[in-house]
Amino acid sequence: MARVYISFLGTNDYLECYYCRGAESLTAKPVRFVQEATVRDNCSDWGPGDRIIIFTTKDAEAKNWHNDGHTDKDGNILQRKGLLACLEELNLPVPIANQTIDEGYNEEQVWKIFQEVFKILKQGDEVVFDITHALRSIPVLAMVVLQYAKIMKKVKLGGIYYGAFEALGNITEVRRKPVQDRRAPIVDLTALNGLMDWSIATDRFLESGDVKSAGALAKAGVHSILKETRGKDEAAQIIKRLAGSLKQFNNML
Repeated sequence: MARVYISFLGTNDYLECYYCRGAESLTAKPVRFVQEATVRDNCSDWGPGDRIIIFTTKDAEAKNWHNDGHTDKDGNILQRKGLLACLEELNLPVPIANQTIDEGYNEEQVWKIFQEVFKILKQGDEVVFDITHALRSIPVLAMVVLQYAKIMKKVKLGGIYYGAFEALGNITEVRRKPVQDRRAPIVDLTALNGLMDWSIATDRFLESGDVKSAGALAKAGVHSILKETRGKDEAAQIIKRLAGSLKQFNNML
C-alpha cells in the first residue's frame, strides 16, 4: 500500500502566511503555498514508494509551479519561488510531480479531470487531499473520485484539508497585516467523507436490511476514543456494543 498526496494549484500570486492547526503553526516560517504546510504535516515520514502529485493547468504550471512566473503591472518579472522548489526544499524522500489538467470549463473537461485523478490512484492507496486551491467544481469532483476509487480500487482516505486563507480578510486587508499576524486555519474536512460512507451504509440497511457496513463504521468510529481512554468512555462502549449487535444481527439474517 502506497500513500499519495494530491493537491491542485491555482494561478494567484499568493501571499505569505502561517497555516495553523489550532494554535500551532504547521511551518516554522511563513509560506506562500498551503501545500508546503499540509505536505510537511502529512508526508514527513513518507518514503520512495509514496507519491506527491500536484495537478496544474498550463497557466498554473507557468505561474506557480516553476519559479518567477508572475510579473508586475509593467511586465517586470517578480522573483517568486515556485511550489516545486518549495517542496524540494523540504528534503523528503518522496517523488514529487505535477500533472497537467484542463481548466474544467465544460462537462467534457470535467470528465477528463476525473479520469486523470482516478488514473493516478492505485489499488489500496491511502490518499491525502488538499483542495485549497481547487477552483470551480474540482472540490466536488475530488470527493466523487475518492468515493468511486474507494469502491473500485479499495483506496483509503488519509485526510481532506482546506487552508482557509480568506479567514484573514480580503486581500487588501491581508497585505496590510504584518506577516507574523497572518495565521490561517487548516480545516479538516475528513469527516464529510465519513458522512458519505454512513449515507451508503444507511441506504443498504433501509433497502435490504444489511447492517454490516453500519456496524463496521460504528466500531471504527469509537476505536480511537476507547484507545485514548483505555476503554473507560461509557458512550463509546455503548456504541461498540451496538456495533457488535449489528454484526450479530447481520449474521443471523
